[in-house]
Amino acid sequence: MAVVFNLILHVLLIGSMAAFVIAIVADALADPDRRERVLRIAALAAGALVVLGAQSAGASYALFIVDALAGARGPSTAAAVGAAVVPALAGAALGFFLVRTYKRSTRIGARVLGFVGMLSATAFVGIYAEATHTRGVMLGAAALPNVSFVVGVILTIVFAFDPDLPVGQGRMSQLRRLFGGSGGSGGSTGSGGGGAPGPRPGAPRGDWMPPPAQARRDPFDN
Repeated sequence: MAVVFNLILHVLLIGSMAAFVIAIVADALADPDRRERVLRIAALAAGALVVLGAQSAGASYALFIVDALAGARGPSTAAAVGAAVVPALAGAALGFFLVRTYKRSTRIGARVLGFVGMLSATAFVGIYAEATHTRGVMLGAAALPNVSFVVGVILTIVFAFDPDLPVGQGRMSQLRRLFGGSGGSGGSTGSGGGGAPGPRPGAPRGDWMPPPAQARRDPFDN
């Protein structure tokens, strides 16, 4: 039964990361401008090369964390907590960045998204490959970084992304609107408000009169 659960864990980890990589690659190829597509693909390649270059130089976070979690004496409490918390925070930060980038819909944001996304995905694959090489099918505690990273990304996107929220308004604007605030709309005067329009820009204030429909009526005038 333990082997079955570990096989299911392998499928979930591989499937979630494959879907994530497909999403960021599809986003890079979605722009109709050929030069923009080239820049986004270059950002993807740069993200992967950063991790691979660090591993070639001997600075491998994957090897360090798997050795700490899959040693002969078992993982210490500090190592287990660090292996779960740090990737979860990284996943949450990446998920929040994904939400903000798609709300802004800027090309620079899409390039940064490709770089950071491929950087995280390559690090994820490195940890997974090192864990399977060390532990085989039975991942055990070595799966903590991958699981916590995926959970951090998914939960952040699920709870932070609101498709009904207008573009340019954040959670604070939504809360102000719920509690009776204007939520960034115009005031009672001027061209952006819902009240009577103000004087034209540059016109003397003495020459301005309110529209006839909004002029005050004298209650004693018959």
